[in-house]
Amino acid sequence: QRSLTRFYKDIIVLEKCFLHTTTNDIDLKARYAYHAAQTAFILKDDNVIRKWLKHRIDICNKPHCDLYHTLYAYSKYTDDMSYAQQAIEMFPNKVEAYYELALLLCKKRLNNSAYLYLKYGHERCLAGNEVIRYHSYNQAMRKLLINLALQFGEGNIACDAIHYLLHTYKCFDDPDIKNSIQICKELNVWTEPTLTTTESKTNQIEVKVNTTGRKRIVFITGPAI
Repeated sequence: QRSLTRFYKDIIVLEKCFLHTTTNDIDLKARYAYHAAQTAFILKDDNVIRKWLKHRIDICNKPHCDLYHTLYAYSKYTDDMSYAQQAIEMFPNKVEAYYELALLLCKKRLNNSAYLYLKYGHERCLAGNEVIRYHSYNQAMRKLLINLALQFGEGNIACDAIHYLLHTYKCFDDPDIKNSIQICKELNVWTEPTLTTTESKTNQIEVKVNTTGRKRIVFITGPAI
């Protein structure tokens, strides 16, 4: 259990390493920036977070999963939507950047644009079958999508997202989900969940794994496939 003082000392050391690493070793320089940004998140210092996220973005010159997370995080801490859009272009089948971009659009009272991004992201994520890093984003994005879909009178989209959450996270007792289901029923658009696209894909993947003839150890770490 480190104290906050210790984390500030870590930042100082990482900054010295970052500044004295030659530009020829971009991967090492990017790694120092990455760990400095992760340490800044622990410190919850927005100025330090912004500084190191920007260093990370400037250093990384190739599409990479860590750069993806850095881009949408920088949008979150600067209210600059362009970085979240870059993240979406980099990995269009991941959910996190769609959610951060939608939050910024809602903050600017552009709910219609937020809804369009979320709806498109929801469809792409289901089609792409991507494993994500943070499952809280997976749930939060669908919940926001449900609220906006009901706001704009598209109950079928809300139902689809509710079915996904019920199947993936078994959140039958979630009060927000229960309330959304009730609204869908009042709008006469509710349908009971059936075999979803996600479940169909899961079954197909399991068949492929089980018919290889090789013994494997599988670690189940969550709902992600």
